[in-house]
Amino acid sequence: MAEAIVSTVVQTLGTLLIPEAISFITSFTGVHEQFRHLREEFVSIQGFLSTADSNHNQDPGIRAWVSDVRDIAYDVEDVIDTYLLKVAYYEEGESSFERYAHKPKKLLDCHKLNKKMDNLLSELKHISERRKRYD
Repeated sequence: MAEAIVSTVVQTLGTLLIPEAISFITSFTGVHEQFRHLREEFVSIQGFLSTADSNHNQDPGIRAWVSDVRDIAYDVEDVIDTYLLKVAYYEEGESSFERYAHKPKKLLDCHKLNKKMDNLLSELKHISERRKRYD
């Protein structure tokens, strides 16, 4: 009898603690923070591009920089699509157990996406530094 009660308590505690643990671990993946950084970078780039477009800038250096930024923007779109498909999406009919069973995979996907976004932010930084160096 005591074993059944303990088992029920353990199961209930597990059910209560799993969302907390997942929330705690997910906060370390930093995906949302990386999306915010990428958004800030692209807002700044957008401001520069609108100024460059209004001046009808024909500078080959700026055109090359714009091409590099465009390539990274496509890569960011791919990361967003991957996030929406693999991390943010879940089946509406899934039970709580099924959702929790998929969490480790989602955490791994978040980690991979975080690394990709780190690389993209680093590339943006290098592109901007290169543009300034040869401006």
